[in-house]
Amino acid sequence: MALSRVNYESDICNDFTKCSICFEDFKSPKCLPCSHSFCHECLKNHRESSCLSKQSPVGFSCPLCRDFIPAENILAELKNWANDFPTNDKLGNISQASQGNFCDGCQRDGEEEEDAKQFCLMCKEKLCNVCVKYHRRLVVTKDHEVLSIDELKKSPIVMETRKACNTHAEEIIRYYCQDHSIPCCTVCVCTGHRKCDSIETVTETAERLRTKEHYKLFVAMGELEKEMTDIKIELEKNIADIEETSDKLTEEAEAMYTNLQKHIEKIKYEYLRKLSEKSKECRGKL
Repeated sequence: MALSRVNYESDICNDFTKCSICFEDFKSPKCLPCSHSFCHECLKNHRESSCLSKQSPVGFSCPLCRDFIPAENILAELKNWANDFPTNDKLGNISQASQGNFCDGCQRDGEEEEDAKQFCLMCKEKLCNVCVKYHRRLVVTKDHEVLSIDELKKSPIVMETRKACNTHAEEIIRYYCQDHSIPCCTVCVCTGHRKCDSIETVTETAERLRTKEHYKLFVAMGELEKEMTDIKIELEKNIADIEETSDKLTEEAEAMYTNLQKHIEKIKYEYLRKLSEKSKECRGKL
């Protein structure tokens, strides 16, 4: 029973780490809006082949569910469409951790192959327990998040995506250049933005913009509150004027009604008086 459970979990993990187009382990998996993921190159080829016969393609169908996926930038070249979709880091990590059982660090140094027990999410490498120990000692890697491979495989397959660089498809956008107002990856910063004065991480940019937007929202809310207060005062004044006018019109209507009643009574009395006199006159002649 235990062996069957191990094989079952292994099959599930293998299913998750295989691309549905090439049936190989994921390589830079890109995630579509329908939540299905495919290798970057596989998705690129699929998009080109599915849009080849169309004069002005604006999207394509998902290879699995056939949902229509609109192009995020229809002005971009067809071959670059796949770059615009986010990279599924979580799926890529699980796929990479499932490839082979030996420590990448030991293999790179030509040492005796040790079984990999953990996986560094930043370096994208499988590590044995000894390498993990040194990994956590180095200043440049001490803050890296390292998970056991078993823990990584059993964790929920929740999409964790990062935007890929438009210039370097294999690199993740980590910085923002204020001088050129564009996001960029590490390679971009080291090559095309070396002389730029204002380079910050996307986290810093997001916080700065969020603070800026919060201030704008605060000012807008203050202006809206003042406007609403003015409207309230104006409405209260209008209501008071309406009530005053209503009372005045009611009094005038009641006075008019009273005068009208008096006038009708007067006419009635005068008519009956003349009728009585005429009746007496007629009886006298008879």
